Amino acid sequence: MASNEPGTGGLKERPRRTASEQSRNSTAPRPGPRTATARRRQKQQQQRLIMVVGGILVLLVVIVVAALLRQSSSNTGSGLADAKLLAPAQKPLSTGTVAPDFTLATVDGKKYTLSSDRGHPVLLEFFAIWCPHCQNMAPVIESVSSQFQSKGVHVLSVLANPYGRNYDSSGGSDLSLATAADMRWFQSNFAVQHPLLVDPKFTITNQYGAYSYPTLYVIDGKGIIRYSSYGEVPAATLSAALQKALAS
Repeated sequence: MASNEPGTGGLKERPRRTASEQSRNSTAPRPGPRTATARRRQKQQQQRLIMVVGGILVLLVVIVVAALLRQSSSNTGSGLADAKLLAPAQKPLSTGTVAPDFTLATVDGKKYTLSSDRGHPVLLEFFAIWCPHCQNMAPVIESVSSQFQSKGVHVLSVLANPYGRNYDSSGGSDLSLATAADMRWFQSNFAVQHPLLVDPKFTITNQYGAYSYPTLYVIDGKGIIRYSSYGEVPAATLSAALQKALAS
């Protein structure tokens, strides 16, 4: 007869599992088809979310780049002059000195050379399209030009600021560069008959110390500066300066 006692060489009785062990084994979750499907759905949702967020970020980058390109184009693309080169001397050229020679052109390409006016007094203005003082001076200069035209006086105006017609009215926030259309607008709106010249690198503007608008010079027939001023000037003052230039 087989013995169940330990060490007797008979069959040993298996240890019985406790109730808690039986409960744990019977309720342990087993991965099945539903669990795998849920995981796939969760992964797909995460991928879609990543794609949506990425798309939004790409769209924002495109919008910012487009805005920067528009601003760069408006500020540099079609402008008549390079704003970075404007650095005029902070005082006018001295009276009694020879006016520096230059050759500049209109927006239509017609060139004017100061020294070619030797023998004729010249009223030389440095102006800004947006400047209300320059706009106020336009009819004054035209009146003086008409008065002295028969006496051989020539009038030239040089664009001395890079910004267009809306700079002042926008409080300085519109930094669009002056264009040929702006020059024609100024010439038409203020009935300007004399040449409006472009100084694309502000070489002449800087040399003549045109840091305020308008800057005015009267040059006699020998090329000597006889008068200079900043801001609006009465017609009588310009007339007197031109009379002296004619007599010199």
